Amino acid sequence: MYIITTFLSLALAVGGCALPEPSEPTEAVAERPNILLITVDTLRPDYLSIYGYREHTTPNIDELGNQGVVFDRAYCNVTWTTPSMATTLTGLLPTQHGLRSTFERLPEDIETVAEKLARQGYRNTAVIGSYPLDSIYGLDQGFDIYDDDFTVPLVLSNAETIENIPSQRGRTIQEQEEFNKKKAFANSRRTDAEVSDTAIGYLAEIDETRPFFLWVHYFGPHSLPDTRKHGLKNLRNHVDTYPDKVVRSDREVGRLLDQLKSSGLDANTLVIFHSDHGEALGEHKFIGHGRFLFEDNLQIPLIIRWPEFIVAGRRVDTIVGTIDIATTILEAAGVPVGNSPLHGRSVLPALLEGNPIRNTLYLETYMPAHRGFAEKATLSNGEKVNVGVCRFGVLRYPYKLVVTQPHQLFDDPDETISDELTSPFRRTELFNVEVDPGEKDDLADQEPETRHELETLLDRYLQESRMSYTPSVDLSDEDAEKLRNLGYLQ
Repeated sequence: MYIITTFLSLALAVGGCALPEPSEPTEAVAERPNILLITVDTLRPDYLSIYGYREHTTPNIDELGNQGVVFDRAYCNVTWTTPSMATTLTGLLPTQHGLRSTFERLPEDIETVAEKLARQGYRNTAVIGSYPLDSIYGLDQGFDIYDDDFTVPLVLSNAETIENIPSQRGRTIQEQEEFNKKKAFANSRRTDAEVSDTAIGYLAEIDETRPFFLWVHYFGPHSLPDTRKHGLKNLRNHVDTYPDKVVRSDREVGRLLDQLKSSGLDANTLVIFHSDHGEALGEHKFIGHGRFLFEDNLQIPLIIRWPEFIVAGRRVDTIVGTIDIATTILEAAGVPVGNSPLHGRSVLPALLEGNPIRNTLYLETYMPAHRGFAEKATLSNGEKVNVGVCRFGVLRYPYKLVVTQPHQLFDDPDETISDELTSPFRRTELFNVEVDPGEKDDLADQEPETRHELETLLDRYLQESRMSYTPSVDLSDEDAEKLRNLGYLQ
């Protein structure tokens, strides 16, 4: 029923033995598993009842967890959607895949999990819920169908919805200013219900002679800007309605899983449920994601169900990252990864025997190197200027090191800021997230040995950075306006 060589490899790995790295695709296959990857944007684990939330219940995600394995220390490697999902789909750190800005796309020479599965006969389909994962970013590589047909606006308002606006690439921002204002109210996302409807439609048409890989992305509890409300009211509304939006997403995930079951596909389907990143809801005086590397942005839910091979009802407290998802999928599908540059690690040994997967995890965000998320500095004449920064760090539980450094703004590459203005934004922080989960006590000066050890480890990660050029996205002004209204651009 399973891929013989992969199962043998897992058994030996758990027992402490090693097999030679496979040099050719696995040939002994009775039936490959189907794979369903469910992503809910901006979902914090502590707002799911299976992770301890008590005010509302999320029965469908709870049931998935009760039927599978729940990871209690799962993290994203990047705290905003596009590069985070690039890591999920490639098993590579952003230092390798190179997608760090809203003006870049995944290079064609970087292979996605979909491309690897396609060579093994999988039919690959993606149903995308929002513009940050539009095909312009290159994440559609390897998919037979990449459905990013958005139906509703990102920005809520009293304005009449504008349909079918043609692309206006090549025109200046000044010429497009009025056009872009209208475009912000056009189609750039779809509701979770529409995502489920579309995904259910694809499941109903499955060709059972081929295994499938279906990635379903929900916009979930992400904030929705509303021009009818003041900015602060928008933020407060997001915080107040966040739990209810999580419940609505749970309902739609449940509908999708019900269709999988009613189609008779669930027994041989590996289901992986996770979020791309978390969300700050007032912690550290911030609401949102992408600027920082605090736990509220980094911790994610991760649930894996595979009825025929995983014992239900277990919880795993080993550290895992979104970087480990692609390798897990490939190993389950019997796709050789021994000679692959993947830095992710399969979590299947943790599921089978509780073995640790990793003790360190690399973290980063370059979102503050975009004007909308940049730091603010004041010139001698009183003028306010944007200072781009990047943040990168390493988690070696329970310690986390975070380094903040100035970085040229992606959307203003010609602007230069003096060292005098940028120096206040250079800092190194060290937290013990076990004893200080709110990350209020910086230990960088109090524990110099730990700081030095983690700085050395971080340097090793950064030295492996991919230095090749990352192609820029052909980003039209209306595309930029969509991202601007999501908060990803200014």
